[in-house]
Amino acid sequence: MKLPEGLVLPIDAKFPSALFDNFLKASESGDEKQVKSSRDEIRRHVLKDASDIKEKYIQSGITIDLGVMYIPSESLMQIIDSLDNIREAIFRDYRVLIMGPNSLAAYLISIHMGFRTLALNERAGDIMQEFGKLKKEFEKFTGSTDDLIKKVDALQKSVNEYSTRERQMERAIKNMDKLDS
Repeated sequence: MKLPEGLVLPIDAKFPSALFDNFLKASESGDEKQVKSSRDEIRRHVLKDASDIKEKYIQSGITIDLGVMYIPSESLMQIIDSLDNIREAIFRDYRVLIMGPNSLAAYLISIHMGFRTLALNERAGDIMQEFGKLKKEFEKFTGSTDDLIKKVDALQKSVNEYSTRERQMERAIKNMDKLDS
């Protein structure tokens, strides 16, 4: 699985069906010795698979520092989970997570949501940066609007002064006309 940072999460499916069948047969027969032997064989197989995954797939700079062993059967996962501390030991020693269908689905969803949240946070930073630019431009616009209002007020004052001068001149002309008559 390729992650957004360019690294890969290695996932390898493992299903030792013959070993699983042997365990089921031993369980059905009730032979405790055979059940223990089957369980031990599953343990050895899972440990070998974890070692193989580490050697083949976990590569610095190409993959993240852990891998996933996918077991496509919840029944087999229950058997693996019943093996004493195998999951913890495999993760500690090989950096491999063992997951069944349910846990892998939940894990992938959580990774997806984590990266969506990260992308959203990065985009939120970009949005805030653009908002800052918009705020600056709005402040400039407000300043130029204030300047425009001052100029309109000055123009209105000039028009009023001209209007006053015009009335004064009209009055003077009327007074001159009165003198002529």
